Amino acid sequence: MGRLVPAVTRALDVLELFLQGEGTLSAPEVTRKLQLPRTTVHELLTTLAARSYLVTVPEQPGRYRLGVRTYQLGSRYAEQLDLAAEGQQVAREVAETCGETVHVAILEDTEVIYIAKVDSTHAVRMVSAAGRKLPAHCTSVGKLLLAALTEAERDARLDGREHIA
Repeated sequence: MGRLVPAVTRALDVLELFLQGEGTLSAPEVTRKLQLPRTTVHELLTTLAARSYLVTVPEQPGRYRLGVRTYQLGSRYAEQLDLAAEGQQVAREVAETCGETVHVAILEDTEVIYIAKVDSTHAVRMVSAAGRKLPAHCTSVGKLLLAALTEAERDARLDGREHIA
């Protein structure tokens, strides 16, 4: 791997702060969180704003939020993403490592939809297939996906259905 460019690394560090759930950030917050000099942070924020990766929040002077350019990059990435192929590749790698059946699934309401599957090398196999839909509470991957939801998200999906807390 080649040499990392410190200025680019710092600019990406600024953008990645927004991955932590921050809606808006001020220069002093960025300075504190990244432990960078104030002038460096000011230059980074100014550059990112000039390129539309960040925008200032009109009703909150001195605060920044993600700009349209980050949306454009994310959308372009999503256009190129083949979820089934990516899931199959990851499942294959995990199956090779652990020697067990691996499922990749998404949660839709209270059901899981299998995106990819790689069988184990063991004689006993699971009956499942990509594209199949099952109640989430009946599958281990479904239980994992339900457990990852916040209580409010889980309650919204269960929508008054009886469940054990």
